[in-house]
Amino acid sequence: MLTLTAARGASAWAGGLQLAALAFITVAGYLLVCLVWPYAACRRCKGDGKRRSTSRRTWRTCRRCAGTGQRRRVGTVLLLAARSKGKHR
Repeated sequence: MLTLTAARGASAWAGGLQLAALAFITVAGYLLVCLVWPYAACRRCKGDGKRRSTSRRTWRTCRRCAGTGQRRRVGTVLLLAARSKGKHR
């Protein structure tokens, strides 16, 4: 009976370790993507840089991205903050 509970504890520990390794690989992959492609399409204008006016007749530049059609990814903002924090030490 004692060996059965010990085996269950070891398998649960191994499952948690696998989950932690998968989370680490996912975060590392996302940060690598942020280094290679720091910008993504603006969510409001979908990368066009323009939006319809309220009258639906004319186009205006997107205020969120200032007409560029791009936004910084969350991971890029975090990487830049970590990089700048390290330089001030």
